[in-house]
Amino acid sequence: MVDQEADVSQSCPCPIRQRSLAETLEREQLAGEIGQLLIGSLSGSTIPAEARSIAREFQLGGITLFSRNIEAPEQVAELSHDIQVLATAGGTDSVPLWVAVDQEGGRVARLKKPFTEWPPMAALGRSGDESLASRFAAALAAELRAVGVTLDYAPVLDIHTNPKNPRSEEHTSELQSPY
Repeated sequence: MVDQEADVSQSCPCPIRQRSLAETLEREQLAGEIGQLLIGSLSGSTIPAEARSIAREFQLGGITLFSRNIEAPEQVAELSHDIQVLATAGGTDSVPLWVAVDQEGGRVARLKKPFTEWPPMAALGRSGDESLASRFAAALAAELRAVGVTLDYAPVLDIHTNPKNPRSEEHTSELQSPY
């Protein structure tokens, strides 16, 4: 009679050790934790099958939207929803994905008309008006939230200290703002 409980890894002629179920699950959990640190992008305005597969397999952390992904507010909202559906494909305990965009105003704006055309942040900083900055931030956040964007790459602080930098409108090392 053959022992049903025999340890097959002891009799395996191959030098590769068999992984236990616990080790396999631990590796899958680690892969998922690493995947959540990664934010990918899309080639178009919808999620292709390959991206869906990668997001499910590696528990991707999020998707960054670029101009090539954006057509209209309704489409961005639908795309954001579809991205969040990817998160639930892993089960009910899945972590929501970041839906990211670089929408800081001025010439760095991935969301174009009919979205709000925001002024450059430098103009806001020159105003010296903390209340205006607060209202601006709230309005921008509300617009992004309305279409499902959960992460904006807008800078918290830009200091132009190189007067030779063509992006620098003025030498601002002496300009300090409380906001």
